[in-house]
Amino acid sequence: MGSSRPLARATVLFVTGALALGLGLGTTIAVAWALAAWLPHGRFTWTLALDPLLLVDGERGSSQRIQVDSFARPGMVRRTWFIQPMSAPPLPSSVFIAYFGSSRWGRGPGEIDRGWGEVPCLPALSGRSWGVEDARGWPMPSLWCDIGPGPVTGQLLARGGIPVSPPNVAVADYRALPCRPHWLGLGIDSALYALPWAAALAVLRWHPLRTWRRRRRGHCPACGYDLAGLPACPECGRARA
Repeated sequence: MGSSRPLARATVLFVTGALALGLGLGTTIAVAWALAAWLPHGRFTWTLALDPLLLVDGERGSSQRIQVDSFARPGMVRRTWFIQPMSAPPLPSSVFIAYFGSSRWGRGPGEIDRGWGEVPCLPALSGRSWGVEDARGWPMPSLWCDIGPGPVTGQLLARGGIPVSPPNVAVADYRALPCRPHWLGLGIDSALYALPWAAALAVLRWHPLRTWRRRRRGHCPACGYDLAGLPACPECGRARA
């Protein structure tokens, strides 16, 4: 009986921790989706990055590069990539010029952050000339999706996401609920959100009201076992008060 009490407590702690982590993960997804659906697209900080790998066109004698413009604000990172001739200055494409009206300042040039997303590496391209990668989450981006033209109609598609906007809107206004994980952000956000859930579950478990209700019903105040006609709890060994 004595050895069962530590085992029962360990089981309760394990179940409470697992439940808190599950609730933290659910909260992380809910926050990311809420930000994807409602966070205004504005007040960005712009960062420029240029891919150092070049695609050389032997027939035309020209070379190209991938330019990535990252637009970030708390709760989201939206980065746009497009193929640009090496002779052209690193300026935004007309497809993404709408973002710059809401940008506060720029940083760069820098390197492309490949910790998340699938910005193509030259010369291995996917047949597309531009694309958008949208990540949402707080305090770190935790989920992301890829936005770009469809292979047939050219209308916007969300790959790895659930579309919220119609496909004929401007790319700057297009929204989708991201479903692809950014593992580092997903883990950190879930752990942070699990802390208040664990505290709430602990309060619910050890709340004096719960103990009072168990005693009133004739149950063990520690584990809830029915003590009808018993001097002590056979489950946890606690004497009947």
